[in-house]
Formats: sequence, C-alpha cells, structure tokens
Amino acid sequence: MKTFLLAAACFLAVLASSRADLTIVQTIEGLGQTPTRSVTKYKDGKTRMDVAPGSTIIMDAKTGDTISLLHAQKRYLKAPAGVVKAAVDNLNGMLPKAGQTKAELVATGKKEMIAGYPAEEYTANVAGAKITLWLTTAIPDYEKVSRELGAAFREGPLAAMSQNFGLDLSNLPGFPVRQVNELQPGQTVTATLVSVSSEPVPDADFEIPAGYEAIATPELTPRAAVPERQPVTP
Repeated sequence: MKTFLLAAACFLAVLASSRADLTIVQTIEGLGQTPTRSVTKYKDGKTRMDVAPGSTIIMDAKTGDTISLLHAQKRYLKAPAGVVKAAVDNLNGMLPKAGQTKAELVATGKKEMIAGYPAEEYTANVAGAKITLWLTTAIPDYEKVSRELGAAFREGPLAAMSQNFGLDLSNLPGFPVRQVNELQPGQTVTATLVSVSSEPVPDADFEIPAGYEAIATPELTPRAAVPERQPVTP
C-alpha cells in the first residue's frame, strides 16, 4: 500500500484519464521504502498500474470504477465510481487548501540528461511541499502525449484532487521524466522515468483475469435489510 501511495503521489493524478495508448516504466523511491519499478499502461481512458509486488490497480475514467487485483490469491476487489469519488472527496478534505492560492512553476535554468532525454528543472511550492519537476519535449510522440497529459488534469476522477493543489498542471512545458516531492526536510518521494512507449496496449491488460474471485467487503457490499422487531401483543 505504501508503495502504491508513493507512485500515486507522483504520477497517478497526472495520467489517470489518458486516452492514448501509452506504457510508462518508472522507478519510485523515498520515505525509507525499498525502490520499486512500476509499469503503467493507458488505453481509451483506462489505466493499469503494476506497482506493488503482486498487485495491480485498474481504473476506468469513463465509468469511474477502480479494480484491485491480488495475483497471489487470484482475487479482485471492485470499487464502484461512488466509492472512488467519496474517497477522493475525503482526501481533498484532509489536504491543505492550496487551490486558494495559485502556485507558480519556476524554471531554475538547470539542465540534465535523465533516462536518455535532455530535461530542464522546474520548481514550485505547493501546500507546504517543495515540488521539483524535470521536464523534456524530446520523448517520442511528444505532442500527442502532451495533449493527453493536459486532458488528464481537466477530466477524470482525480482531476478535482490535482486542482486542489493550486498548481496548474494542465499545460506543462514538457513531459515529466523525474518528479521529486519534498514533503518536509529530509523526507522526499522521487519518481524517475525509465522508458515511455506509444505502442498499442492489448485490451486484455485492463480486464479481470479468468479464474479470479471477487472479494466482498462490508464497505462495498450493501448490507441485508434487518426486519423490524414487531411489538409483542399480550
């Protein structure tokens, strides 16, 4: 769970409603956790994230549903749109209201080669955290990918959450090859691009595998109605 949250903090809000076929491989590290390689795939408004070992998250921006796959147990948990929205609204309520003050993305002038791409550094202070983005325009199909990134901040279940941060990410001057979130001094979360591809992604990657059983939980399954107790007539 912690690994998933690290990934989500860096890139999930950025790409959650992408419609192009994309495969992004990145490393996630920070907060004392073991560095993890994540693979995220996008197709027709669907997102698949393989981050934590043995688990997968699938989100559908059209329906708002989220599916969690537990591969070792061959089980899955489906959260309908209403549950996902409630979780996002609850998280928004806990976040500082940075959206009341616009944060500015500032170019530092620093340049570096990251994952084989020339990148430029930008920084911003958002909700008390220092955000550092290394951006590039040299990735394959940059124009198409850039349009999808912009759409991700205007649509989808996590758009409202990203807007609450107060930093306009709908028109980034490049694709993020590295993002560093300094939550407080000495505590950082870093996501670094390994590779990006716009090759077609199979539809089957966004489906529940055959043989997986649904997990029923009290939070997601309506409770059976309890009959009212009738008064006893003497």
